[in-house]
Amino acid sequence: MTGPTARLKGMRVMVVDDDPDIRAAMGIALRAEGALVEEVPDGSMALHHLQVHRPDAMVLDLMLP
Repeated sequence: MTGPTARLKGMRVMVVDDDPDIRAAMGIALRAEGALVEEVPDGSMALHHLQVHRPDAMVLDLMLP
């Protein structure tokens, strides 16, 4: 694999979004590029997961309630 998406292979990415459809779509797209994805529905759960898991990157909905 070459190009910018080659950097996603094996990366742990946390996707935080309260909309399950957006969360699922992001997960599908990232997994297609080889990322290991953890989908989280809200900010408080994301903080909890960050205490245990240290992702390489995070996709965060900035408009979380």
